Amino acid sequence: MYQLQYSSPADLGGIALCHQACFPGSFSVKLGSAYMRRSMDWFLSGHNRFLFHITCNGLVVGYCGGFVSEYVGDGSTSGMMRHAMRQAVIGGIRKPWLIFDKNLRHFYPLVVKNFFRAAGLPRKKKLPAIQSIPAGEKKAGLVVIGVHPSHRGTPVFSLLMAEFEKQAAQRNIHKLVLTVKKDNLRAVNAYKKQHWFISVEKEDSLQMMKDINPPDET
Repeated sequence: MYQLQYSSPADLGGIALCHQACFPGSFSVKLGSAYMRRSMDWFLSGHNRFLFHITCNGLVVGYCGGFVSEYVGDGSTSGMMRHAMRQAVIGGIRKPWLIFDKNLRHFYPLVVKNFFRAAGLPRKKKLPAIQSIPAGEKKAGLVVIGVHPSHRGTPVFSLLMAEFEKQAAQRNIHKLVLTVKKDNLRAVNAYKKQHWFISVEKEDSLQMMKDINPPDET
C-alpha cells in the first residue's frame, strides 16, 4: 500500500537511497550519500520550498521537491549548491576526477560563484538590487522527482504529480514549470500525459509548463 508523507530530516536517508536507484549515474550520486541528503535538506530549509515522498512497506519508492521563486535570480540549482557546498567539496576531494565530469562542466561558472558565496570571500562585482516577483507572476518549479525503478508503471508518479499541484495551489500559485532533458523521452511523455506542454525548447533541454486553477476572470 502506498502512503504519501511530508518529508522530514529523518526521511532524507531513504529519499537519498531512492534517488540513487532512480539516477545511478548522475553527478549527485557520484558525490555520495552525504551530498544527496544535504541537497534534499535544502527543500526543508525555507518556507517557499517543499518535499514529500511515498513509501511502500516502509521503503521510499518515490519523492518530489518543489520551489517557488520569490525574486529575480532566485534559483533552485544555485540554492541547493550553496546549501550542500561543504558536502560537495568533501565528495570532490574523495573523488577528484569528478571535476572533469561532463555533467559538471556546464555548471563551472555557477560552482565558482557559489564557492565564493559559501566561503564569504569578497567579489569584484556588486550584486544587483533584489527585484521581488509579483504574487500573480510567481511559478512553482518542479525541481526533483523520482520513482524507484521497481515501481514505475504504478500509481506512484501520478500521486507525486497530484501532490505537487496541490502544494502549488495551497500557495495560490497557478503556473507550474519544470526542465527536463530533451532526450529523456520517457519523462517528457509522462509529463505530457499529466497535461504539461513544452513552452521553451533549448539545445539539450525542454522547459515544460502547466496552468492549474486559473483565476476567474468573470
